[in-house]
Amino acid sequence: MPKSILLKYVIPFLLWFGLMIFFAFLIDYLLHLGNIYWVGKYLGIPGTLMIIFSFIYSARKRNIIRSGSPKGLLAFHEYMAWGGSVLILVHAGIHYNAHLAWLATYMMIINVMSGLVGKFIVKNARASMNDRKQALIAEGMSTEAIEKELFYDSITFGLITKWRVIHLPIAMMFFILAILHIITIIIFS
Repeated sequence: MPKSILLKYVIPFLLWFGLMIFFAFLIDYLLHLGNIYWVGKYLGIPGTLMIIFSFIYSARKRNIIRSGSPKGLLAFHEYMAWGGSVLILVHAGIHYNAHLAWLATYMMIINVMSGLVGKFIVKNARASMNDRKQALIAEGMSTEAIEKELFYDSITFGLITKWRVIHLPIAMMFFILAILHIITIIIFS
């Protein structure tokens, strides 16, 4: 029988998000271990550039550029944004007095989470649910039993299909806060 949406999409989502946090802590730990923790201060620049370059996918999707495979550019977008986010998390460190920087970091984390929802959960959830339903029909289950079996999957699917509504506005908020952070660094440094 096909795996549930939880096992097929939600668990990989949590693993990728957990890996992002893990790598940020690992890089930060290694920088401190090597007594080169000051390098973290400069990782915001390549992290930001990686995230900016990841928007080539968005430009292709909106026909601003015409070259490149949408599927390949989507993978490029996902990995560049994820890697850039790791570097920015290392850059962010723990600075309690940097409220604007932390707001930008929180928006980035929320944006990465919503992007991972799109990558792992929404992309194939409908097909997965239909496959599961067909397998249950093939087993000879009644309509009522199938509805009971797929109840939590259908609720999960209904909630996660709303991700696109929030992904772009969150990305815009992250962009605005990041620009404000960069401007304040330039002004006050």
